[in-house]
Amino acid sequence: MSVEVRAIRDSEYEECLQLWLTVFEEDESRAYFERYFFGDADFQNEYCRVCAADGRLVSAVQIVRRALSFGDFTLTLGGIANVATLPEYQGRGYNTQCMLQAHAVMEADAFDLALLGTSIQGYYARLGWEIVPSFSLSGDLREGIVPDRRGFTVRPAQAGDEEAIQVIYRAFNDGRPYTVRRSPAYWRDWIGMHNGEFPTGEARIAERGGVPVGYLLLDLQTEGAVIREIGAAEGEEEALPALLEEAAACTQQRGQTHMEWEVPRSSVILAAADALFARQRTETDTGTMTRFLHRDNLLRGLAPALTERWLNAGAPPGSLTFVNPYGATRIETDRFLKITPTDETDGALNQAEMFLLLTGVGLPEGRLTPANSAFARALFPPFDAWYWDLDWF
Repeated sequence: MSVEVRAIRDSEYEECLQLWLTVFEEDESRAYFERYFFGDADFQNEYCRVCAADGRLVSAVQIVRRALSFGDFTLTLGGIANVATLPEYQGRGYNTQCMLQAHAVMEADAFDLALLGTSIQGYYARLGWEIVPSFSLSGDLREGIVPDRRGFTVRPAQAGDEEAIQVIYRAFNDGRPYTVRRSPAYWRDWIGMHNGEFPTGEARIAERGGVPVGYLLLDLQTEGAVIREIGAAEGEEEALPALLEEAAACTQQRGQTHMEWEVPRSSVILAAADALFARQRTETDTGTMTRFLHRDNLLRGLAPALTERWLNAGAPPGSLTFVNPYGATRIETDRFLKITPTDETDGALNQAEMFLLLTGVGLPEGRLTPANSAFARALFPPFDAWYWDLDWF
C-alpha cells in the first residue's frame, strides 16, 4: 500500500468533505464543513494536511489561521479542526502524521500558538499539547423577569444592522486579549451574518436615541438558551444588563428556565448574573488545549510591548521561565527585559500557564514566588479576556 501525507489538492475538496461527513455524520452539516474551504479568506491548501492511501483520502487535519488581539499586540493563532480518519484506517498512525505536518506548517508560517478542542486529551498531550481550562456561566433564571431597559430601546435585529454590530464588536473587544480581529468577509462567510441572517437565529439590538449601541446573539436550544455573543459601544456598558434582561425574559416566554452565558466575566456582566439567576454556577471545560510553536519567538515578538508595560509599572525586578516542546526560555530584568534560552527548568511555567498569563487570567495563588509576582503582574496585567464561541473551529 502506498501512503502519502501532504497538502490537499484542489481536486480533492469534495473527497475531503465526504471524509468529514462520514466521520462526523451525526455532528455537523455539509455547509458547516464547506466553510473551511470556501468561507475562510485565510485558507490555503497547505493548511489542510491529508493522508492518501493508494490514492484515497483516509485522514485529514485542518488548520485555521486567525489574527488574535492580545492587549497591546496581535498574535497569529493556528486552530486545529476536523481531525478525522476513516474508521477502517484508524490505528495506523495516519492522523498523527497529519498532525505532525500541521505543527511543521504552523512553525514555518510563523504562527505564535495553536489551539484545539477535544475529548481525547491524552492523544494530543503526547504531541506536546496542554490543557487550558475555560469557563462559562450557567444557571436557572429567577421567576417573572421584567426587563428594565434603562433608557434603551431593545428590538430584534434586522437586515441593515450588520455594519453597526461590527462597529460595536470592534469597540467592545478593542484590546481584549484572545479575541479574533474580524474582517467584513469573515463576518459574512465564517460567522454567517449577512442580509438580515444571524448565526444563532435570535439577535437583539439596544438603541439610544435611535442609534445602535449594543447587540446580543441568543441561541434558543431545546435544553435552554445560550448567549453566544454580546457587545456594547464605548461608554454604553449599561446596554449589557438591558440586553441580558431582554434575553432572559425572551427565554422565559419560550417556557425555558435554564441559560448559559458564554461571555466575559466583567463586573457589569457578573452583576447582571447575580440579579437574573436564582441559582448559578461556573461551568469549567477541560477540552481546550494549547501548543506553542517555537522556543522563544513568541516572547521575543512581545518584548517591546512587555518592556513598555514593565517600565510603566515601575520596572519591578524578577524573572520567569517558560517551558514548551522546544525547550525553556527565561525572561528577566536587566536595564531592559532580556529573553534567553535556558536549560534550567526549576519552577518553570508550562504552556498552559503561559497562555493564562497572556490572556490576563493569571495563575492560581501560590504558583508564583513572592519575588516574581509583582514582575508577572507588570508584564501580564489582568484582563476580561475572551474567545467568542462563534470564532471556534
